[in-house]
Amino acid sequence: MAIPGPNVVGPLICWLIWKQDYPLVDQIGKNVINAQISWGIYLLVSWAFFGVLTLIFIGFLFIWILPLVWIILSVVYTIKISNREYTYQMPFTITFIK
Repeated sequence: MAIPGPNVVGPLICWLIWKQDYPLVDQIGKNVINAQISWGIYLLVSWAFFGVLTLIFIGFLFIWILPLVWIILSVVYTIKISNREYTYQMPFTITFIK
């Protein structure tokens, strides 16, 4: 998730190819794409906001928090899906695709 944008391409391609054949891929794919887009937006905003703070040496510590939170929430999401909790949505996700 270092560069927002490319992280959407893989899930989007998989979702577009298999959404008609597998309803579960359709449901989970929408959640994953929405989460990737949302967190990409959050990352860009944090770069802009904390990048300014980095100039005064405060934002350097905060710029690493968002990717760390993303990794933790991704692991939690993976565990929930593997436990067959298919309706679980990653926190702080904006719904772009319904």
